[in-house]
Amino acid sequence: MSPQRPILNERCRPGEVGDLLRVRSAFLRDVRDFFHQRDFLEVETPLLIPAPDPSPHLNSFRTRYTAMNAQETELFLHTSPEFAMKRMVALGYPRLFQICKFFRNGEISPHHNPEFTGLEWYLMGADYHTVMSLTEDLVRSLWPEGSIHYQGNTFDISVPWERLTVFEAMNCYAGTSLQPGCSHEELSAVCTQKGLSVAEDDTWDDLFFKIFLTYVEPELGKTRPTFLMDYPIEMAALARPKPDEPRLAERVELYIGGLELCNGYSELTDPEMQRSRWEEEWAYRRERGEEVTRERGLLNALAWGMGECTGVAVGLDRLLMLKLDTTCIEDVLPFPMKEFVEG
Repeated sequence: MSPQRPILNERCRPGEVGDLLRVRSAFLRDVRDFFHQRDFLEVETPLLIPAPDPSPHLNSFRTRYTAMNAQETELFLHTSPEFAMKRMVALGYPRLFQICKFFRNGEISPHHNPEFTGLEWYLMGADYHTVMSLTEDLVRSLWPEGSIHYQGNTFDISVPWERLTVFEAMNCYAGTSLQPGCSHEELSAVCTQKGLSVAEDDTWDDLFFKIFLTYVEPELGKTRPTFLMDYPIEMAALARPKPDEPRLAERVELYIGGLELCNGYSELTDPEMQRSRWEEEWAYRRERGEEVTRERGLLNALAWGMGECTGVAVGLDRLLMLKLDTTCIEDVLPFPMKEFVEG
């Protein structure tokens, strides 16, 4: 019996044009070059951390460290390097970036893999407008020809990109008249009107996402790159409020061709406000019967003092999906987890 081909993505073809490993290598090199040329310091942070991400919409992988004396300590794989990198910023490093693995438990879909490659960067003395401008520059550097060809569409990235607020998008694509500060009852009424299911235990976030994911997200970035900005404060625990409208947060996401590519914000640097927001998220997790391990490192760093700062996480595998014109993240991963995980 002849030996079988090693189980790798079929796009891994040594010596051939389009070999996935070489394409990924060149792509990551280009991303690094972009930040090195702008005097950003590349850093590394631990993948294993002492507390999970507090966000109720993110599930962390759990593991245990066993010492020689058999004493065990629970640890978690980070969902992003955000908290550790902000501690570096607070110490006095003003321009940082990192390319590393991110981990999200329970996420397998055409656009999700539980382990994926991401970019995270931080810049002192800037806000989320810089996130948008620098992200535009990054994407343009990766497509120097000035356009992205994806799934039969051509996106001209040389012209100004669309900037759309969350409530502008909700009212445009879902046909609502929702405004900042809208209530649970208002969202429930919209869901009922549109035939979306409403459960007794649905939270404000649950109702908002039902409308957003059904009517809004599928329309974003369909004809040109779109920055979706100014999220409800309830959906941005780590972002600072807008000075002129505290019911909104300075958070932004980028969409191109139906792909959500980045999530960034003007960082919340007030330790008491951050603690208060996390208390709400920890309480929600306890209500669901989950054990809560509190994140303290970032709160200590914020108490130490961190000036105005902005940061963003970018899904590099999804950017590579654009590059290779595929709708499935498996196609850009040498070892997609779906190969050995059920469900």
